[in-house]
Amino acid sequence: MRPLRAAAAVWRERTGVEIEWHARSLRDFGDQPLEELAGSFDLLSIDHPFVGTAHEVGCLAPLDGLLPRETLAALAADGVGASHASYTYAGHQWGLATDAACQVAAIRDDLVRGAVPVTWHDVLELATAHPGRVGIPLVPADAICSYVTLLANAGAPPPASASAFAHRAAGLAAIDLLGALVERGHAECLDMNPPAMLDRMTETGEIVYIPIAFGYTDYSRPERGPPFQRAAGDALNRLLRE
Repeated sequence: MRPLRAAAAVWRERTGVEIEWHARSLRDFGDQPLEELAGSFDLLSIDHPFVGTAHEVGCLAPLDGLLPRETLAALAADGVGASHASYTYAGHQWGLATDAACQVAAIRDDLVRGAVPVTWHDVLELATAHPGRVGIPLVPADAICSYVTLLANAGAPPPASASAFAHRAAGLAAIDLLGALVERGHAECLDMNPPAMLDRMTETGEIVYIPIAFGYTDYSRPERGPPFQRAAGDALNRLLRE
């Protein structure tokens, strides 16, 4: 929020136009109905799964009607992966990508002895060896993200069909795996989002491994401490190499 407010101050000095930013929680960013917000603000920062709502409800103006085609094409070419395309729906552009989110694993290697898990079997073995200390954030928005990730890992991503969300065998296997992780994992998995779980990992050490969570650069900063700083840095380096 501080960069946005700093940019707004510069914009006010240059143009005389005042832009006032309001922050909402990460949970509201993922869960709050878009139509509850749209009538109160001129500009919104939204997550890409809301583009379907924007189209169906008509609560946002498509950006392809507001911005030059050349500008949108340049932003699409400059985007990371499918970040720009993720805001395209029903032939319209409903948002501009400001980041590229991905799920990563995090480990307190100073607290875990032995090899880092490579397979889901390894993860379950680690959860058995460290009862209650392996966590996976499963508040509703993160639960569905993890479920879809497991489907993709199995080579059976959602078919984007109105008749079925998941292939039956892969869908049941993903549910079984998530259930096993909840059963063996941290008692508050169902109530924590990624930042809350990463806070527990960095501040108390009660969580030693997280197999799926959205990563945040904040946790690689020196004030977070050497253990997680090292783990986050290693994860980032692996992503860059890939």
